[in-house]
Amino acid sequence: MIRRAVQRPSHRPHATEAEGVRQARRFSACLEGGELVTVKGWLSPPFGAFPGTSKGPESYAGQHRHTLVFLPDGRLLATLSTSRECKALAAELARAWFREGAAASILNNQR
Repeated sequence: MIRRAVQRPSHRPHATEAEGVRQARRFSACLEGGELVTVKGWLSPPFGAFPGTSKGPESYAGQHRHTLVFLPDGRLLATLSTSRECKALAAELARAWFREGAAASILNNQR
């Protein structure tokens, strides 16, 4: 009897180009007092998220606060309960900004 290797689907879906790839990295964030600090978190350009609040990164020992950052200028966008919420908000903002940008470029090309 010949056995064939069965290709099993991955338990994690592959990231599409629209979603981007999330990577654990260090990036800059402008905190509440205007201080620019380097934080460690997840990147999916043009967004990043780190465990902590607008006052700064915290150890993740049960704090349940994650802050979404706009990477080009380090601006803090929102502090949410989970990293999953940060990822969802980033995806929603990316879609909205893409639609806005696409609509603006179409209008500019028609002039």
